[in-house]
This record gives sequence, C-alpha cells and structure tokens, in this order.
Amino acid sequence: SIRFYNVINGNRGTSLRANKREGANTFGVFLQEEVTLSERLTVLVGARYDNVTYYYDDFIDPQLNDTKSFERISPKFGMSYRLSPTQSLYANVGGGVEVPAGNEVDPVPTFGVDTVRALNPLLEPITSTTVEIGTKHIVAFGEAERVALLTYDVALYWLEVRNDIIPYDNGAFFLTAGKTRRMGIELGSTFSMENGLSFSASLTGSANEYQEYIVDSVHYGKPGASADLAGKDAAGIPELFYNISAQYTPPTLQGLFARFSVQGVGAYFADDRNQYAVPSYNTLSAAIGIDRYRISGGQWYVSGSLGVNNITDRNYVASAWINPLLNASNQPVYIEPGLPRNVVGSLSLGLNF
Repeated sequence: SIRFYNVINGNRGTSLRANKREGANTFGVFLQEEVTLSERLTVLVGARYDNVTYYYDDFIDPQLNDTKSFERISPKFGMSYRLSPTQSLYANVGGGVEVPAGNEVDPVPTFGVDTVRALNPLLEPITSTTVEIGTKHIVAFGEAERVALLTYDVALYWLEVRNDIIPYDNGAFFLTAGKTRRMGIELGSTFSMENGLSFSASLTGSANEYQEYIVDSVHYGKPGASADLAGKDAAGIPELFYNISAQYTPPTLQGLFARFSVQGVGAYFADDRNQYAVPSYNTLSAAIGIDRYRISGGQWYVSGSLGVNNITDRNYVASAWINPLLNASNQPVYIEPGLPRNVVGSLSLGLNF
C-alpha cells in the first residue's frame, strides 16, 4: 500500500495525492533427474518454469490498474566425467529468466506514457542461455606424509542474454537491448601447506558486448533518430576481477589466523556508447582473527576478527551510474567513490549441542 499527501510547511497535509497498491506473485516448478551411466560418467537433465506477475491498483484513477506477467521455460543439461579419483571434467547447458525489479517496471515519462500505463509495456523478461565447460582437480604433494595440497578449477563460459535491461536518465526509466553476449574464463586455486601457510587466487576475465541494440532517441526529443550500438562493450560490466591472498594459521595455536589480500577490478564503461570510462583499481587489506576457538570443554566456541581495508588509503571508483545525466557544465556525473582506509571487526559466540 502506498499513499502520498501534500506537504505544508514541511508537514503532511490533508490532501491525498496518491492512493495505490503494488504487488508481485512468483510461481515456479522444476523437474530434474541425475543419471549415473558408469563409474565415471554422470548426466543431468531438467527444466524449470517460472512466472512472475506484477499487479498495480490505483484507487484514485482505476484506469491505471495494470497487470504484467513474465514467464519462461528454462532447460538444463549437464555432464560430468571423472578422469581420476581427484579430477573431473564437466559441461553444462542451461537457461534462466530474470524479471525487472519493481522500480524498473515504471513506464517511461515520454509523451505522458506514465499517465496512461502503470507498468512499462516495453519490458520483456530477461532470458539467458549459458554454456560452460571446465575441470576441477586436487593434487597432493608428498608420499606417506603429505606436505601440501593444491586444488584448482578452470571454467570457460559463453552467456547470451536477451532483453538485457538498460537504465536511462540515472534510472528514471529502463529499456532493453535485443541481445548481449558475455564470454570469459574463471580460474580459482588454493595451495595449502601442512605448516599452516596457504595461498589462494581467483580471476575472472571476460568480454561483454551488445550483439543487437538499437536506441530510439524518441525519449530524448528526437523522434525518428536512432543509433545502432551493436559491437559496443556492455555498460557497467568490468572485464577483469581478481583476488590474491596469503593466510597463516599456526598449527599449534587453535583457530588463530593472519591474512593479507589484494583485490582488483578492471576498467569498464559507464554508458552504452562507451564514452565515459571507469578506471581499474586494486586495494590491499589485512586481518587477524580466531576461528571457532573452543572453550568450556568444547561445547562453546568463539570467533572474531579485526581487519583493515584499503590499507594504502587509495582513491578509487567503487561503482558508477549507468547512462548518466549531464550537469549544468555538460559534464557527466556518474562516479561513486570507494571507502577510504577503514577498520572492520566482528565477534561471535556459538554453542555446539
């Protein structure tokens, strides 16, 4: 339920300006079957049906009452093959559906459309198809006495998205791109030694671009004009993410640890025309703590940590507004700064029954 009143001298008045209610229903059903064909080969098949419906009732202007449903059947297929007891190969093909958020279904204000429809008639469900292949492996070092353990996984993916939602005017309204393609590689690895020292690393590198995307400038006062943005990088998606960390957990000190890490994000564009760049950055962080230290005979345990993020107090862009508006000087305003050096801590107490 939503009600808006007029404002008099900063206080609520008695005139009711808006009286409406909004809601959504979500329904889904799925069927999945996993079949073991041999000691090495496993196959998975399945499908899922989703239906999300938005409802809008206006008690002052019932002509605005509206309903819109987003639905899709998404298939799923997967295979896993064990090369050895410690390594497997896998391949997956799947689909998904995402519906616009509540604020994204607001109709565009152009030509007073928002006074005719309560829900944006231009939006369709965001559907995706994903193909992924990869491997997972565990490698032990040492014979009778293991001295270290290496685990790693590598995955290649291809993802096609249709009706990808694109915000305009700092999110005042939303339109959709016809087709977006995202493809890349994901790497993850952990090297753990028996002396308590471990190293971890993860990396995602991707290429993300619009395959079909025509912008109609009617919403900017230029009916009949359009721009074909196929081939442009998808706005708001960094091309690189990575994290590298080292941790020491002394075997003789139960649960105590010290960790140092580097996090990084690659450059990307804040607009679909690729005019406003967001620079890459990396930050350093460190923490010390204790994990599930047992007290009182082992039933009670305590966990806690104290850390410093952005140790070098570096300036960086944490996020950006997509397709930003221009200010009075005709400059885009789209940067949201990241936190300066900051201290974080946590403490928890638990009981094992």
